[in-house]
Amino acid sequence: MQGHPPLPEESVQQYWIDSKVRLDRWSSLLHRYSVGPGAVVLSPAAEVAPPSWSAMRVLIEEVFLSDVLARVWTAIGVGIDCVQGTANVGPVVRNVLQWQIESCNRAMQILLDAPHSQSADAALLNQTRMVASRWTDVLIGVVSVEHDLTSLACDPRVAADMAGELRTRALRGHHDSDHAALIGPLLATTRALPSDPSPNSDVNARIAASVVSCFRPALFDGAGVMRFGWLYRLHQVSLDSQLMINEWLGDEMPQHTGAAKLTKPPTRWSYRPNADA
Repeated sequence: MQGHPPLPEESVQQYWIDSKVRLDRWSSLLHRYSVGPGAVVLSPAAEVAPPSWSAMRVLIEEVFLSDVLARVWTAIGVGIDCVQGTANVGPVVRNVLQWQIESCNRAMQILLDAPHSQSADAALLNQTRMVASRWTDVLIGVVSVEHDLTSLACDPRVAADMAGELRTRALRGHHDSDHAALIGPLLATTRALPSDPSPNSDVNARIAASVVSCFRPALFDGAGVMRFGWLYRLHQVSLDSQLMINEWLGDEMPQHTGAAKLTKPPTRWSYRPNADA
């Protein structure tokens, strides 16, 4: 947002494409669960049963947590257009945010309609939603110091307060690194969130990669060398190949060959702090 060269067009478009793929997955499950088993339309080839509550619980958690990235990245995209006087990023990220809001509303409606037997899970998921909302408001407040983007927050008042606090700290001579002290209290709450494997880990990784690839490599000096886009794609293809080999071989790989069985890389929807931090 500081007037540097425009974001890579390929990354912006890939963010939109992968977000649409994930939205289609979400919409299918949310619809099948909402209409209930009695209203599901069965295809001639095979019956399509509604998803279980366990599957829905993981999906709803994912929808709520994804709201943080969708809103904050939208704020940054709109801010970039404001700084550069263009309309290259804002329309794309706003479109994705609209999908995200619709999915959150549908997920919340499922929680409101949850039976008493699922009330404990519904309460935990609502807690996840509130933690995600707090993160969203704080981070949008951080990017609203010079440009007012607080309307994209869950609670614009909280984001405005955060932006005001940062402006005050800047006038007092505090360094930008002090921002971490303001968001620190949220970390403990985030680490306490329940975590479950996501069936959408593949598309989640692609969405994250498309966002990270928009940042200047110099910003990652403290976290290691940033991969080029072509290297990430090559790495992703190798992971997909490993998974395919595992599926083909299963547990029938001959043990006498001495070949080590390939393992699926771990993917979890949880905050994992840096062990060196």
